[in-house]
Amino acid sequence: MKSLLFLISSMGGGGAQRIASLLSQVLGRDYRIFWVLKSPEVVYPMAGEVVTDCCFGLPVQRHFVGSLWKLARLVERVRRLKRRLGVKATISFMEDSNLLNVLSGGKSLVNIQSSWAKSTPSCLAERWMHLSCPWFYRRADRVICISEGVAELLRRKGVPPQKIEVIYNGLDLRDIGEKMGQAIPSSHQELFKKPTILHCGRFTFAKGQWQLVRVLRIVKEKVPEVQLVFIGGKSQAKDLYDYIRRLAESSPYRRDIHFLGFQENPFKYFVRGSVFAFPSIYEGLGMALVEAMACGLPVVAADCLTGPREVLSPGSGVGGIAEGLEYGPYGVLVPAGDGVLPADIHQPLTRPERCLAEALVRFLTDEELRQDYGRRARERAREFDMEEIGRRWREVIEG
Repeated sequence: MKSLLFLISSMGGGGAQRIASLLSQVLGRDYRIFWVLKSPEVVYPMAGEVVTDCCFGLPVQRHFVGSLWKLARLVERVRRLKRRLGVKATISFMEDSNLLNVLSGGKSLVNIQSSWAKSTPSCLAERWMHLSCPWFYRRADRVICISEGVAELLRRKGVPPQKIEVIYNGLDLRDIGEKMGQAIPSSHQELFKKPTILHCGRFTFAKGQWQLVRVLRIVKEKVPEVQLVFIGGKSQAKDLYDYIRRLAESSPYRRDIHFLGFQENPFKYFVRGSVFAFPSIYEGLGMALVEAMACGLPVVAADCLTGPREVLSPGSGVGGIAEGLEYGPYGVLVPAGDGVLPADIHQPLTRPERCLAEALVRFLTDEELRQDYGRRARERAREFDMEEIGRRWREVIEG
């Protein structure tokens, strides 16, 4: 049996980690899977075995030359590992592992999960990695992008079009169907007897969750019983999470804002919700959006540069063009926010926030519209079935 090597920083709770988990389970039927991780944190199941004598992590130090020296040693270790295992190809996820994959040779398949060009480097070594990524991606065997929007960004950066392949992240629809039927804790059951706005995702700047806290007061004017429910854990951006919690505590409706934390099975909540809100500042594709759609939940999403428009209104052009409420074939798009954090809950709403509130009210007050878009959402989600996604990956691996 041929072997594959998976490189990823950790298997903690995140979108890239969930996709790596699903992909390993599908490809594990035909290949022997090995894993190299930076962190021992594991949340999602992994098909295959972890190589414990080799871990990675870009050596970020104050002394840049020292970082480069340690990076060179790390690259050599991974190169030797690839040779020892005799892998057919190495699949990597996220920038640090992608960089290491390309530098260490062999057949490198780098997976681009987000609009990485929007991220902000925090130190010299990270800034170097950020700026050099396009140069290294040109030298990968194949660059797998999760959306056409991300692929276009890379083409503009000079990555040869013939090296780029767009393969959406996939869903295990059978597993989702089973998990939707599971019971929620008794402490949450009363909550879902009321109209609920759901959001799922780690608390990061990209997700723009603070906007939902701010628009709740407008939605409450039309739907007094509505509840706002956040599903998702803290990220490394702890200051942002604390900011959003403080914003929620300062709201006159703080008792109607609920933080449920990371949930291994968010689908049992999705199926009980009224509407899914996705106010991202930027995205690669937005798998939480597609997962909510698979549960029949109507969705409102910000029309950021890449991702949501491709899911909700395929073939309608690039993202970032919505000027108001746009009723796409599979969901409603609203203008994306500017990413500026408001000083407090009382600061006047921005135009994108007002549009977001209006779209949420429309779904919460129109049962027929909600049911119609719920059916459309489930129909669109079927196109992300993991079996088809796995077939596409096998073609790239063997190509």
